[in-house]
Amino acid sequence: MLPTAQAFINMFAGGAILVMLADTMIPEAFEHGGKLAGVVNDTAVVLGFRAQIVFRHWMRRYAVAARTGLRIA
Repeated sequence: MLPTAQAFINMFAGGAILVMLADTMIPEAFEHGGKLAGVVNDTAVVLGFRAQIVFRHWMRRYAVAARTGLRIA
């Protein structure tokens, strides 16, 4: 399968999951948690994106070190 097609499928599936969460869980969280639930949700999304960026950087760094035989302190 082409990488572009796989990326499109993953994008579509991820969007479907986000729609499901927004439709079912967020109204209930808002009902029980008030306005703080929105702030916590936004913070979690931002932290998740940041963790992904850090993890990708870490993986690239150690993958290069493993290929070249370098030791990282």
